[in-house]
Amino acid sequence: MTLTLLEKTLIDNARAHQAALANYYPKYQARQSEGDDHTEYLKHSGALTDLVSLTHHDSGLSAVAAELLREVEAQDIAVFKLHFPVGSGTTESIDEQASTQIILKDDL
Repeated sequence: MTLTLLEKTLIDNARAHQAALANYYPKYQARQSEGDDHTEYLKHSGALTDLVSLTHHDSGLSAVAAELLREVEAQDIAVFKLHFPVGSGTTESIDEQASTQIILKDDL
């Protein structure tokens, strides 16, 4: 299936936000980030979250576009965990809490 121009644009934007986040993680880890960097992080993180949220309900995205956006999200999670490995399960419990909140919202 061919992606529409809008779907391509959404995916390109998601990839750009993910790349910006991937550039932020090592700066933060090395304690070289500043206030402006954190503001940019929040902007890119929020934008990526918003784009990926389109895959969680009937937004009109094709199955292919939704899968590509989920791949961008998975890549962001993998890069985050690469820079911030947590052996105690903290990231897993955060992911689980977020998933639970999404499910509960959908049930309302």
